[in-house]
Amino acid sequence: MSEHIRIYVADLAAYNAGHLHGVWIDATLDLDDIQAQVSTMLAASPVEGAEEYAIHDFEGFDGYRIGEYEGLERAHEIACFIEEYPEFGGALGVQLFERTTRRTRLTWAGKVLLEEARRILAVVDQAKASVKSAAAGYRGRIRVALSDGIPQARLAALLAQCREEEPEVEICLSEVTFSEQVRGLNDDLYDIGLAQSDEVGDGLMAEPVWFDPLVVAVPARHPLLTYRRVPLDEVVRYPLVLCDPQVCEGFWQQLQRVLGAVDTRLTIADRVPTLDLMMALVAAGYGLGFSSLARITELNNPDVVARPLGGCPAMLTTYLIRRQGEPAEQLARFIGRVSPAESQALLPDHASQKEIA
Repeated sequence: MSEHIRIYVADLAAYNAGHLHGVWIDATLDLDDIQAQVSTMLAASPVEGAEEYAIHDFEGFDGYRIGEYEGLERAHEIACFIEEYPEFGGALGVQLFERTTRRTRLTWAGKVLLEEARRILAVVDQAKASVKSAAAGYRGRIRVALSDGIPQARLAALLAQCREEEPEVEICLSEVTFSEQVRGLNDDLYDIGLAQSDEVGDGLMAEPVWFDPLVVAVPARHPLLTYRRVPLDEVVRYPLVLCDPQVCEGFWQQLQRVLGAVDTRLTIADRVPTLDLMMALVAAGYGLGFSSLARITELNNPDVVARPLGGCPAMLTTYLIRRQGEPAEQLARFIGRVSPAESQALLPDHASQKEIA
């Protein structure tokens, strides 16, 4: 059993309510034991009826990033691999792990092997999914990678249209980081990507498809609420709760361009992997945050107010990313359902617009 390969499982209902509640768990324990500890943690939640959880932190997985929704089973598998097979590289004539009394660390060769193993596992998983899809009666499959957080209204409308027009085609969604999306598109693990970055490199193309206003998330009763449109110079005078650049790569790239317009040293209260956590910390008064108006509106936190930035409105761009070349007919029809860049940005209803104006 390892004391150092562990995951922090957070209670999402508690986070949304402004409470920090979770538990550190040894990821090498039996899966049933891990699940039991999660269930015990949720049962002790400060929010009645809490059921949802996510992995918000991890230790001892050097070289492998555990995604928030990676799943307990996958985290357990990787942890057991690191703990039980430190000599695996012997067959290859290389050292995969560096072990000390305090931690286990992957060597560069180990990181390369882990990435390759991850890609192979993904291919195997997709092969299984394709067979199950065919057995269920589907006659096609489109694999879509999502990064940087896509507004639910956008995604729901797109999926509903796909089901209406081509119900025999299965749409498979994967939520990954932007770097993972680019690798997956290049490795033919995904057919289409949606992200907030167009830095895709050779072999891929990025087309702007959606525009959404960038707004400031402000705690209720905050002094900045005296502004109908908050000057950026005023925003950066306060502590900020920002996204984790490794998790929200595209969003962070666009936000950096906005923040670069002010010559002020930022005070960063925290960096968080999810919008839910950012909203919880903003509501609790830790600092101000940034997101799209659409996503903040969807969360509908009564203790957080969205305010547009003063001056020229800042917009977040979502890109459709795919491999270069002419897409197959089925994929081309899917692309055609995604609203073109010239379409109007997604805004809340008229009443909501009045509230933030």
